[in-house]
Amino acid sequence: MIKNKEIEKRFNEIFNEKIEFDLFNDACFDLLEIFTKKRLEMLNKLSNDSFFSIRDLAEKLDRDVKNVYEDLCALEKHQMIEFEVKGRAKIPKLKKKVIILRF
Repeated sequence: MIKNKEIEKRFNEIFNEKIEFDLFNDACFDLLEIFTKKRLEMLNKLSNDSFFSIRDLAEKLDRDVKNVYEDLCALEKHQMIEFEVKGRAKIPKLKKKVIILRF
């Protein structure tokens, strides 16, 4: 947690999209289920590249489309990603740029 209010204000201006987890809250134990190795890899890929569809992302990750879709749905549930619909395609977009863990 940032103690200096001015630094915190500036940080929030730069990274206006963030998600916070309180590690002393019971819900924090969901973190282990949310941030699996494959999902972290997916978030990293989404932060660096853009994709035309879920299938496109799955191909770039060399993973099954169904498994990628299930992971994306879990990340959407926790407001980490969102889907942009273009025609029949659902395009995954990174929604949160910063994750803060409070101790």
